[in-house]
Amino acid sequence: MRRKSSPVMCTMLYNNDMLKSTAFNNLPTTPGIYQFKDSRGEILYIGKARNLRSRLFSYKHAKRLDAAKQQMVNEATRLRYKEVKTEIEALLLEASLIKQHRPKYNILMRDDKNYTFVGFTKEDFPKIFVTHQPISSWIKTGGPTASNAELIGPFTESTPVREVLLTLRKIFPYCTCRRVHKHKRPCINSQIGKCVGYCCTKKESYEELASTTYLETKKLYRKNIAAIRRILSGRQQLLMKKIEKDMKTASANREYENAAMLHKQHAALERVFAHKNYVQHDILSDRAKGLRLLADLLKLKKPSTRIEGYDISNIQGTNPVGSMVVFVDGVPDKQEYKKFIIKGVPGINDPAMIQEMLLRRLKHKEWPRPDVLLIDGGPAQLKAAVSAAHLTRSTVAIASLAKREEELYIPDKKNPVPLTTLSPHLLHLLQHVRDESHRIAVGFHRKRRTKKLLK
Repeated sequence: MRRKSSPVMCTMLYNNDMLKSTAFNNLPTTPGIYQFKDSRGEILYIGKARNLRSRLFSYKHAKRLDAAKQQMVNEATRLRYKEVKTEIEALLLEASLIKQHRPKYNILMRDDKNYTFVGFTKEDFPKIFVTHQPISSWIKTGGPTASNAELIGPFTESTPVREVLLTLRKIFPYCTCRRVHKHKRPCINSQIGKCVGYCCTKKESYEELASTTYLETKKLYRKNIAAIRRILSGRQQLLMKKIEKDMKTASANREYENAAMLHKQHAALERVFAHKNYVQHDILSDRAKGLRLLADLLKLKKPSTRIEGYDISNIQGTNPVGSMVVFVDGVPDKQEYKKFIIKGVPGINDPAMIQEMLLRRLKHKEWPRPDVLLIDGGPAQLKAAVSAAHLTRSTVAIASLAKREEELYIPDKKNPVPLTTLSPHLLHLLQHVRDESHRIAVGFHRKRRTKKLLK
């Protein structure tokens, strides 16, 4: 099967005149990667995009960017971009290019954050795990290192990487059991086709099997791991050709069962790398359903595009901070996250802290307008959020999600909505926003508390 070559890298000038021209309107709306270069030809920054035109359009409004991005844009004189078929290809290409070139603003813009790597343990039945490595050690060592593991990366976002692994596991099953060699018999995952089996059973259990069965299982398992490693290293085309070759060999040798399995893998990979989003249709469908159900619940005219989640973190009122996370079309947009240091609320008063944070946020008219504000808390936090919206004359849907009671509070609704009564699609969406805002708030609070203790 002959494949079309991927589009080449396109280059254009990057200056104020170009930004004001119609050049941006001619940019493609496909997935891809982009690079900013300075006058010496050095790569300043490498990024990926689901929609190249939309992502690059955001750089036109320099005042809305953070300080590091503004500096990068000021230094840039060239913009290069390359279209790819899918988001997964953009994800893999971005990781490969960052590893190769190590642009300075890819490091600076990470701030105190770490890159994401996928690790492969070195054992008879290797495990796959997602980890974060400090940027400083990545620079010093010339690449990621981990004891007893091989790491592939860096990836700038962990969520797409985890979704890719979920998709690949359905094609190339592998073990995720933490209790190695503890099962008396193959685990439930092997029974439903998510694992090849015998990789996490007690040694004496598989020794009772014919040695050939165990060796064949081990060989198949390692093939699956090697296939995933190739894909995450950006060598999916080589993998596709190898599967095609093995499929022909199996057919010629009348190994029809093996040939059928290889054909199934090949077809599945074709779907993953076809001209569509790499995230499976069922994942996209679940998000769309969740957004529609949220719109119905909050009586919105259409499903919300931008949901903002808020949470407060403090210990007995000390070092209070707040977080703002942003979900666009049901997907986290980490570049839009904000952190707040609470300054004007003494003592323990979470509702007042919510109000202060939202007053400051809603006064930023230059920031994108939210469709929904999801507050972590109960009726007191909801009342504070509604008050902040009223004081800033902001018309936005608001709801609060109480952790302990697992209830959703909505203005003008007398009784809260129990989460157990919600559709799984909506429940997962709300919990994802809440958990993400909580994670960011707690992490920021710990960082500030540690700094204060060190002083």
